Amino acid sequence: MKNYLLINPPNLSQWLSEEEKNSCVMRLEIEPDLIDKETLRLDLNIIFDRIAVRRGVVQKADYYIGTTGGEIYVELIGGVVKNHTGDQKIQVNYHTEKERTQRSDFTLEPSLSYKDKGKESQIKLGNIGWESGTSRKCTTSFEGFERILQCINSRNSVKWIIALPKTDHIIQDFIAGNLYLYFEGRWSNGPRYGKIRIRPSDIRFFNDKKEPISGKKNIGMLFVIWRKGIRVMNKDGVGLSFKG
Repeated sequence: MKNYLLINPPNLSQWLSEEEKNSCVMRLEIEPDLIDKETLRLDLNIIFDRIAVRRGVVQKADYYIGTTGGEIYVELIGGVVKNHTGDQKIQVNYHTEKERTQRSDFTLEPSLSYKDKGKESQIKLGNIGWESGTSRKCTTSFEGFERILQCINSRNSVKWIIALPKTDHIIQDFIAGNLYLYFEGRWSNGPRYGKIRIRPSDIRFFNDKKEPISGKKNIGMLFVIWRKGIRVMNKDGVGLSFKG
């Protein structure tokens, strides 16, 4: 039996255009699995990226737009969080691989409603599916300074915060890499329904050495990205609901 999970709006990275992906410093991918009749597992791939800005006339170099941290929040409506990724310390140039096997057939189905001349219409995008028994590897890889992943959970919600540890370091570089999180929720009655939101903790400019810039250099960067027509999408993060 194939299971379906409706995503609304379709803000997942899998459905963004290449231009949209290149304009985000933080994106989200989801992989669903049904552990048992009442328990849904969602694996979250939090993609931290940077936007490269080419500068210079004779000697060219890439400057960057990025974030140094972020928050990921999951709320289950009518459900209970049974298990999830816990606190951890992410070391410098962190790299780890995990492999898991899909237990059930599952399909993500995006859906977006809009109104045209007062009439509501429905936009359908391509589905994404997983077959029971298939295995996949998840690689978590971070460049730069070490960071702390903190978890705050309650009966029906869980929040992860990834940030720099409290040190005397002046330099704070942006995050580039993939962070894999998961949670398992149980719904005894009714549909499996919930909300997910990701939000970068900051949006900053960085020089060609990946060091944050400030003052007049920030104004210079604002002028450059305006002249080049570069835009930063989802500055305040993105949210979506899932139902299945």
